Amino acid sequence: MWTQVAPWRGLGAWLAAGSFAALAFVYTEAKADLLPPAPDIRCVSKTASVSELAEGQDTDVTYTVTISNGGGSAAEGVTITDVLPGELCGADVLFDDTNSSTGCTDNLNGTVTCNVGSVGGGSSTLQDIAVTILNPGESAVCVNTASVASNNDSNPNNNGGPGSSCEVTLNVVAGPPEADLQCLSKTVDKATITAGEATTLSYVVTVKNNGPDPATGISIEDTLPAGVTFSSGNTDWTCAQAGAVVTCTQKAGSLAAGATDSVTIVVNVPAATAVDGAELVNSAEVTPGTEPDNTPDNNGGPGSACEARTTVEAGGGDEGCTPGFWRNHLADWAATGFSLGDDFDTTFGVALFSPDITLQTAVNLGGGGVKKLARHGTAAVLSAAHPNVDYPYTVAEVIAFVQAGNVNPLVAANELGCDLSD
Repeated sequence: MWTQVAPWRGLGAWLAAGSFAALAFVYTEAKADLLPPAPDIRCVSKTASVSELAEGQDTDVTYTVTISNGGGSAAEGVTITDVLPGELCGADVLFDDTNSSTGCTDNLNGTVTCNVGSVGGGSSTLQDIAVTILNPGESAVCVNTASVASNNDSNPNNNGGPGSSCEVTLNVVAGPPEADLQCLSKTVDKATITAGEATTLSYVVTVKNNGPDPATGISIEDTLPAGVTFSSGNTDWTCAQAGAVVTCTQKAGSLAAGATDSVTIVVNVPAATAVDGAELVNSAEVTPGTEPDNTPDNNGGPGSACEARTTVEAGGGDEGCTPGFWRNHLADWAATGFSLGDDFDTTFGVALFSPDITLQTAVNLGGGGVKKLARHGTAAVLSAAHPNVDYPYTVAEVIAFVQAGNVNPLVAANELGCDLSD
C-alpha cells in the first residue's frame, strides 16, 4: 500500500541529503562558462633594426617590442620595461625619445618604461624603443631585455625578461680599418723674396699616420697662392696641378701606423706676382684614401701647422722717375736704349692698342685702365733701363708686370723719385 508524501517534505529531504551543494556547483560552472577569459598580457617578441654592431662606431638602433593579450577581457595599466645594454656592452647607450613610441620615457637608470595603457582581449601592439649605442667595445655583447606587466594579468609566466623571446643580443664585430692622418708641418725655403724678381719656392709637407691601422692611398692637396705655378715634386710622390691645387699621391701605397712621410713641392713665382708688400700664403691638407680618418680635425689646411707664408719685400733699388719726368726730359731717353718712336706693343710684347702707339705717346696718355698701364709701364721701363737710376725692377720684370696687367707696383716705384736732369 502506497503512502503519499507531501511535495514539500520530499524536497526538504532531498536538500537535507546534500544535493544543494551539487546544484550550487552546477550553477557556478555555468556562469563561469558565460564570462570572457581573464586578461593574459604577454611579451611576444623583440627585434632590433641591426644584426650586429661595429667596434668603436656609434650606431642608431631601434628595438621593436610586440606584446599581446591572450585573454578575453582588456588588460589595464599595461607597461613595458626595457633594460638597456649595460657594462657588458662596453658602451654608453643614449635613449632617443624622438624616434621612440609615444609614452616611452628614459628612467635614467639604464631602463626605459613605455606606458601602453589598455590592451583589449585578443589584441596586440608594437612599441619602438630607439637608442644610440656609443663606441661599443671590442668583442662585446650588447644584450637588451624587455618585459611587460599589467594591473590585472592572470599569467605572469609569459611576460618576457631574460632568456625569453623578448631578449635581443647584438654582437660587436671588428670595425673597418681606421687611420688618423695628421699634417704635422709645412716649411718653405724662403721667408722673404724680392719684389719684381721671378723666383722659385720649395715647400716641404710632412704627414704622419697616428693609426691604429696602416693608411693606404693617401694624398696631399696643396693650395697655391694666386699667380704661382707648380714646377716639380719629389720622386716618392706623384704630383699634378689642377687649377690652384697641386695634388700629390704617395707612390709607396701605404703609410704604417706611427710612420711619417714628406713631399717636396717646388713652385714658380713670376716677377709680376712678386708685388712689394704682398704675402704668398700656401696651405696643405692630407686626405685619407681607403681607410676612414677617425680624427679629421688635424689634417691641416688654412691656419694650421701646414700653412707657410712668404713675404714680398722691395729690392735694393730706391729710385724711380714719374711719367711726367720722362715727358719733360726727352734728352734722358738716349741713355736707356729706347727711343721716342719705339712701338709700345712691340716693346712690351702685348696687343693693347690698335692702331699702334709710340712710347712717347704712351707716356703722355691720361686716364686710367690700359692708358694708366701704358703710361706707367713706359716710365718704368725707361727708369729700369737708365744706368743712373737705381730702379727696384729690371727691364724684364717691368715687361712682365705690363703683360700681367699689374700696374700698382710700377706706380709705387715710379713715385720714388730720381736725380736725373737734362
